Amino acid sequence: MLSPLSNNLNITPDKNRVSFGAGKVYLWFDNDGTFIPYRNRTELNSQVTKQGGRKALSKRFNRFREFLEKSQGTVQLNISTGQNISKFLNVIANLNSKCHFYVLPEKVAVNDGGDLFEIAREEVNPVAKDNENALNRIKKMFGFIIGKGNTDRKESARFQNYSLNLDKRQEIIDKTNWNYQFIKDTVTKALNDKGFRVFDESKDFGSEGIGKLKDFRKKHQRGNVAVIIDGGEFNFFIRLLPEEGSHFSHHNLSVINNDIRTALYERNIKFSLKKNLKDNANAFMPTLRIVPIIDNMPVSKAYDITKIVKKAKEENDLVIVAGDGDNDIRMLNPDTYQNIVPREELPLRGIAITHPTKFHNSRDLLNLARKKENKEFITISTPEALLSTVKRTIRAYAEKNPEFKQALNPNVAQDIIKTTLQSDLNETLKLNNTDNETEIFTFDI
Repeated sequence: MLSPLSNNLNITPDKNRVSFGAGKVYLWFDNDGTFIPYRNRTELNSQVTKQGGRKALSKRFNRFREFLEKSQGTVQLNISTGQNISKFLNVIANLNSKCHFYVLPEKVAVNDGGDLFEIAREEVNPVAKDNENALNRIKKMFGFIIGKGNTDRKESARFQNYSLNLDKRQEIIDKTNWNYQFIKDTVTKALNDKGFRVFDESKDFGSEGIGKLKDFRKKHQRGNVAVIIDGGEFNFFIRLLPEEGSHFSHHNLSVINNDIRTALYERNIKFSLKKNLKDNANAFMPTLRIVPIIDNMPVSKAYDITKIVKKAKEENDLVIVAGDGDNDIRMLNPDTYQNIVPREELPLRGIAITHPTKFHNSRDLLNLARKKENKEFITISTPEALLSTVKRTIRAYAEKNPEFKQALNPNVAQDIIKTTLQSDLNETLKLNNTDNETEIFTFDI
């Protein structure tokens, strides 16, 4: 059901009006495939080299920047990503070397709801001529130094006191009795007992990563090996690489699982352990992932959103979340927050990017977006329409919430009155030199 918008919000701009914690909008976006309209470096490099591609990308970020600046701090951009902080910053550095207009968020939650970083209040120009300089400048803006190794746990905290949110880290540890080093030692011992040699991706391979399996085999002796992937403090992830022709089986993996679970239960650690038996090529390449559990749910991107939703309800603000992947589902699902705020009073709206071919959405995300009862949802088929959809969402919410409407910053109010989804979208498609048909579906919000 399409949601029509009235022609006027009937907001009288009052520059002298002061809003005490009301009328704010908190944006929490997935990064790759959502805020950045490309999901990986290859796709990004391919698009920006096309005629008009660099101009379109720069214009996209400039429009976001202008909107945020006009809001005078009442609209806040935040990013929640599955990447660790080092990889996130490298993505930005690569992007800035192409168009140098990435909009730095106020906060970045990394590793699917793990550590939280807050931007340093320091004016630094992120524009740089090359990737390395761009990365160094961005690191400075975040107030810490990224070095080799497990940087988003100990090293980053060592270099600064304000960027890494230590309160959140301690809160999760207190609630779950989480101990990363103990978990790492436990998993390593369980694998060693089964004949695996364990490597650490960041320490043993540096910036190269484990690379392709064939390259990895050339560098190391044959046999069963496992590689710990740097997933951050609250996301222990390890990939098992059994030797071809070995007798390692599902049964061996189950024994390893049981050994790990027993040791963690004895330490009273609240955790979720999931295994995946095959990689994307359908080869037998098992992975194990261990994350903390809080309130019977694994820590996810929704962890930070839950807190801000509660605050938004108390202060009559609005939270808008957007994503396109499996790890965004819990953040996008209105049912996630039902124990905090009644569904009919939920100050949250979700934007799901559901292009089934370009972004390979999972069936779960598509089903969630298509539920008729999810009236808090807007679905769009291209991330290029994200800003327009945000404005449309704010406007629709303001029409139904008089107090929020009156507390809106006058600049934001005027902007969303003038903006129409189709005109902004047509402009973006024209810049992208594409004739692809774009469908916009909106539920009644």
